[in-house]
Amino acid sequence: MSDRGNLLTNTNKLVSLSNDLYQTTNPWFNAGYTGSPISTYTHRIEVGKPIGNFYGYKVTGITDDGKWIYEDKDGNPSDVRVEEDKKILGNGLPKYYASWNNTLKYSKWDLNVTMRGAFGYKILNYQRVLTRICATLRHNMLSSAFVKVFDKAATDKTVPVDIQIAITFEDLFSGKLTISI
Repeated sequence: MSDRGNLLTNTNKLVSLSNDLYQTTNPWFNAGYTGSPISTYTHRIEVGKPIGNFYGYKVTGITDDGKWIYEDKDGNPSDVRVEEDKKILGNGLPKYYASWNNTLKYSKWDLNVTMRGAFGYKILNYQRVLTRICATLRHNMLSSAFVKVFDKAATDKTVPVDIQIAITFEDLFSGKLTISI
């Protein structure tokens, strides 16, 4: 019988977007676009920051008249959406990797078990978004589409489509409501 295990860490930082041959005008660029019904970029690649950062608006609630409440750049609630209020919402690259391998041998038989995992990262679950928007019936809907978020039901016909879309983003980035629009 033998056991082996590994624990690895992962960090990164973008050092430069320019070199002797190519020069950029900005120290960042946007990438990772979503599809319909919400078409926007999901990542900002920026010099001095880690690669893989999700970037967008953080929504903290919904008003009674159907407007999103955003967190502004200073952390205060705001009903106005401006590009400067977008922030890093998480990172899609794992901070840690772990693995374990066990081999058991008996006579002419051997059994090998391998387990591995990645930890400390966020997932942009866009398929879940598509299956939770009640306003668009083009996709199958998950039962979680009927869960209330901010005390508002996504299936309520009096709730505007924008709120239904906001509700679907409720757990887009692992539990905290974040909107990347």
